[in-house]
Amino acid sequence: MGQFRYGVVKINEGFFEDVVVEHLVEELGYEHLYGPDVERTDDRYRDVFLPRVLPDALRRINPALPRVAVEEAVRKLNDIDAGSLEQRNEIFNGYLQNGVEVHFFDGKEDRDDIVYLIDYSNPDNNDFHVVNQWTFVEHSEKRPDVILYDEAEVRDMAAFHAWIEENFTITARYPVTHGTAHLQVLVVD
Repeated sequence: MGQFRYGVVKINEGFFEDVVVEHLVEELGYEHLYGPDVERTDDRYRDVFLPRVLPDALRRINPALPRVAVEEAVRKLNDIDAGSLEQRNEIFNGYLQNGVEVHFFDGKEDRDDIVYLIDYSNPDNNDFHVVNQWTFVEHSEKRPDVILYDEAEVRDMAAFHAWIEENFTITARYPVTHGTAHLQVLVVD
């Protein structure tokens, strides 16, 4: 990992990315996916969620609901595009906390139900992924070095933040409130 110069590790962007991925996989049990290798729904890079992971995870978390209910929830998650970024984040935050309300036909009648995104009662039933070099296009192409796909209220991120603070220089912090969790986005130099 990294480059050695005069016996000292030269910390660059690639080194930081590798160290973060390694820590999340080895210490916190995340599954690592390399973004360019993840199958996409099309070649326009509009996927924000992991297309093959999300539907399977929702079916596992909501086993009593039919496939059509999960498909409706996935459509709603992928179609949050009305309003400002803050409003879209608020909608998604509501989905994380309360589930996605869906209306579907179960083969006999129209039904309303809720598809939960997180299994709060059984955290091991959730998926935790770290994805590096994941390209997506909204208004322009973006490729963050590392993205965590996890449930912040389920898994304690304090240990991960402490590890980052011990090993890297924090240049900025942005507070984020998610339900009862108060998180920070750390910008690392």
